[in-house]
Amino acid sequence: MLRLAATHEPSNPYASQGMPSRAGNGAEKHATILVVEDEILTRVASADYLRSCGYRVLEATSAGEAQAIFHSGEPIRILFTDIQLPGGVDGFALASWVEKNYPQVRIIMASGAPEVMKKAEAAFSLKRPFLSKPYAFEVLLFHVRRLIVS
Repeated sequence: MLRLAATHEPSNPYASQGMPSRAGNGAEKHATILVVEDEILTRVASADYLRSCGYRVLEATSAGEAQAIFHSGEPIRILFTDIQLPGGVDGFALASWVEKNYPQVRIIMASGAPEVMKKAEAAFSLKRPFLSKPYAFEVLLFHVRRLIVS
């Protein structure tokens, strides 16, 4: 279960690392984030939170839907994807496809399955952020902001 933030103005546990504490400022405000998650409550909660922080958010329930959004020409800045997705293409394969075809897009991955989390942490800990479900929205926001300025 995801932990919901009490307000639309999230606290910033990473303030000591120089990350801004207010939501959606400057160049961030128009950044587009694609959230790929088949669990509707998780997807909607994460997408709504990111919208409340000033981001433009698109949603997909599978890798195929996500690929269609990329093919449509949407200016995606960040892909936030679950690893376990329906339809035969998982989040690992989607991330690889995005890296090959859209190298400017930054990627954040998430999973709640223990066996998948171990594989993800080992394979991608140095390459891209990985969130273990349940994750705090403030942690997601920290990674989004960090990737937008990189």
